[in-house]
Amino acid sequence: KVKHSMALSKLTESYCTRQHLRPDRVTFRYINKKTGASEPIEPDQTPSDLGMTDNDEVLALVRDEELEIVMRRANCTLLEAAEALEKVAFQPRKALQVLQSTQQAKAKA
Repeated sequence: KVKHSMALSKLTESYCTRQHLRPDRVTFRYINKKTGASEPIEPDQTPSDLGMTDNDEVLALVRDEELEIVMRRANCTLLEAAEALEKVAFQPRKALQVLQSTQQAKAKA
């Protein structure tokens, strides 16, 4: 719960600390229930600035750099990269090897 006059940076910093996330990998957004628009949250904004009311929620979007790297290097889809990373305990180099061998097998077929 956050006071309407408190800077949202306190909320976002607390979330990142509790979830063991680097703040530069997380984007926070508020979905305005009146307009349906998704608005980015700036650190100095307060709930009052955004027109938030009780029980409104903030979205935390976490950027996964390892996933992006695997997708780009293997030229594959998000799902293919995620599945390969999961198979190899989230080790990007091994995921690339899995994807490359899969792509080579498809090319031969």
